[in-house]
Amino acid sequence: MVEEKAASSKLHWPAWIWVVGGLIVGGVLIVGTIVEISHGIEGDPDVIWLDVFKAFGLRCFNILILIASAVTMLIKRKIGWIFALVTLAFTLVYRSVSWIWWLFRGEIEAETTGQLLFLLIVVVLTFGIPIAWLIYFIRARKRYWPSKSNPVISP
Repeated sequence: MVEEKAASSKLHWPAWIWVVGGLIVGGVLIVGTIVEISHGIEGDPDVIWLDVFKAFGLRCFNILILIASAVTMLIKRKIGWIFALVTLAFTLVYRSVSWIWWLFRGEIEAETTGQLLFLLIVVVLTFGIPIAWLIYFIRARKRYWPSKSNPVISP
């Protein structure tokens, strides 16, 4: 039997994966960014802090909207859904620009078949995971954006 649930009902398991995963990934990225900045500028008196902030500004913004989307998913489902879509769209644009930048600067090299296979796996995961989440959130919009004609239905 199918029963209708109110929009304020508990989150289902993909949303919990988004929340927990977003908080864990956000925390790991914060620590990684701090370590990368501190090791990159350690002992270099000529560091221009503005350049450091510009270089890591987009990454920090990406981390902040990831954590914000995870937290808002817990507080208000509709706003969390919108934030998740914004986060995924920004992440895909940010990663695309980063990969294009690295390719044109010659920072990405694959000399052996193993390196090429590893690079292919990294590219597939880098773009595949956000695209899969984006498809999920678009297809499951009825769970996050219920209306009177479109109630939340659980099996």
